[in-house]
Amino acid sequence: MSLYKIYTALFLFAFTASASAQKIKPNKSEKLIKRAINSKAPSFYKDDLLINKITEEVIDGKFIRLDSASYHYDNNEHLDSIVFFKWKDDAWMKFQKSFYKYHSNGVRLEYFYQIYKSNNWFSQRKWEYTYDNNFNQTVQEQFRWAGGKWHINNQNRYTYDSNNLLTEIIWRNFSSDKWNDGYLDKYTYDTNKRLIERYTQTRLFSPNNEWMNLKKTSYTRNPNGKVLETEEIIWANEQWVPFKKTINEYDHHGNVVLEIEQKSPDSINYQNYTKEEFQFNKENLLTNVYSSEWKDNKWTFTLSRTYEYDDRQNQKYMLAKKWSSTKSEWVDNHQIFYNFQLSNPPSNKPTTELNFSVSPNPNDGKFRIELDERQSEKVKIKIYSLEGKFVGQYSIEAHEKESNLDLSHLNNGTYILSITLKDAVGRQKIVIQK
Repeated sequence: MSLYKIYTALFLFAFTASASAQKIKPNKSEKLIKRAINSKAPSFYKDDLLINKITEEVIDGKFIRLDSASYHYDNNEHLDSIVFFKWKDDAWMKFQKSFYKYHSNGVRLEYFYQIYKSNNWFSQRKWEYTYDNNFNQTVQEQFRWAGGKWHINNQNRYTYDSNNLLTEIIWRNFSSDKWNDGYLDKYTYDTNKRLIERYTQTRLFSPNNEWMNLKKTSYTRNPNGKVLETEEIIWANEQWVPFKKTINEYDHHGNVVLEIEQKSPDSINYQNYTKEEFQFNKENLLTNVYSSEWKDNKWTFTLSRTYEYDDRQNQKYMLAKKWSSTKSEWVDNHQIFYNFQLSNPPSNKPTTELNFSVSPNPNDGKFRIELDERQSEKVKIKIYSLEGKFVGQYSIEAHEKESNLDLSHLNNGTYILSITLKDAVGRQKIVIQK
């Protein structure tokens, strides 16, 4: 394929993949910064529900209301609907509404949204989800509303191996009364069940409707499973050529503190493109993000974001600033306010025990947590003092079985270690003696 067709196919693939990724699994609250491999978004408290957010932007030097969203939940605290508003003529005006339906076990079965105009709601798009016996998503179908009924538009089909690891995704478009394959993703894992390669093919622009090479994405990890480097190469002129590379650095808690993206304009050498620096507080909550771009052979600031939290570690505020090259200072750009409500007390929820071990215990602040069984999703770890004060949060990545923690900065004493995965909970006391 020509480079033009390659870039067109990549653009369409990125659009469809990002739209699909946002619909796969239900979340009680939205994440502000989304990363496919390393999530740097602040985590909302497990038992609190986001009920509304308000965004304001700076116009003529003042913060002016821009939009807002109201979140509603069912009796099981699954996100039931979101109503979006825009600020117009000194009042909040409805403009979009989203609805969600779930299986009794909590997996999402349906999502659709409507827009508001001329004092009426009009359906736009709908997504339906199908799962296997292990509750892995196997099919996602997108519909569009036209002529008073839903019409199927496209479909993703997912395949898994015996370990419930995703191995293949086929994206298909429905047109001219038939399905037309568009993209094929194949996933490869190492012996630790960590993703090491994503291989993408396409039938777009294929003269014989054959699968053609499009892109390969490889992941290089450190011993703890964190991704150090992600490289994308594309198929052009009958060979694989460099396209994009992302380099990550982490602190001793496993938080990503630096992400540099490089691109290859000549398909030979990589050049710096963007950089993001992340700062965390002592409780491992993200507090600042600084974005830069490579310009005139040096890094130049573009955007900064500052996060604030309430006493339950819910993110309550985000302030974004743009860098003014003329003033050489940060200038306010927009801000977002979040409000939460406590959910039902945990004692009222059905829970199962999540078994794990800690060794050594007592310890000098450095120890290993090992799960009895690997989990298909990330396991959250939170540390509390005996008085119930939140100390810090960590995690065990999906498909990993253990994690090494360093709490040597804490004072000697006894702490409560709590791990959670959905409604499964495990707790142990740890003793730090230095």
